Amino acid sequence: MSVFRNASQGTLNTRMVVAACLAVVVGIAWSGSATAQTTINWSGATSTDFGDGANWVGGSVPAGTGNNATIPSAANNPTLSSGNYSMRRLNVGYGGVFTMQSGSLQLDQGGGNTRFSVGSPAGTGTATFNMVGGNVTTNGQLIVADDKSSNNSVGVYNQSGGRFYANVAGTEGIQFAVTGGNVGYRAYVTITGGTTVSARAINFGQSVGNGNAAFMTGTISGGVLMATRYASTSTVAAAPNDDDFGTLRF
Repeated sequence: MSVFRNASQGTLNTRMVVAACLAVVVGIAWSGSATAQTTINWSGATSTDFGDGANWVGGSVPAGTGNNATIPSAANNPTLSSGNYSMRRLNVGYGGVFTMQSGSLQLDQGGGNTRFSVGSPAGTGTATFNMVGGNVTTNGQLIVADDKSSNNSVGVYNQSGGRFYANVAGTEGIQFAVTGGNVGYRAYVTITGGTTVSARAINFGQSVGNGNAAFMTGTISGGVLMATRYASTSTVAAAPNDDDFGTLRF
């Protein structure tokens, strides 16, 4: 078992721990066109079935590049257990829990970064994504612990199976804790199986430039964590301008 923490906590060097479970693969390009957005909220009114329109406000499952999905706190937390779904963006809000069990989910916006955000919109508490099986592909970033407004905000990424692919042309395809304010936030990452792939870098925590930081704690005991490349390099290195907060580049 490999246990790693962000460098801001003075524990294990991320490069040493994660390098053994990283692979270099070839990215796949994806393109689209800009579309007006509508956000549809999960209600869980009748069950935990992600594919049942009765569980979404308005009576329809989000679909197409014009629809965003938001999963807030609910009595019935959604599970995607079959079928193939496509939408623009998916946000797991604080208090929300989303489980990917089987089937496929494609997130694709036409222009800019599509995000699968675990911890958005802003709030306090814990946002959780469980990747048990199936396939998730996002034409953009996976961000765990995003848009926080309090030190008590936590984003959780648990993967025991399936494949998550963050296909983005930017610098970080996956960010485990990213800051947008003046306080520190937390991401907890556990990978025991399956495959998590970034088409670019993987970022493990960031400084906000004022002495505060977003940081993560994680455990890898199985499965595969992969990043395709960063620019034209193929070696693992900490980014020199990120205050040694453990950005990995490949």
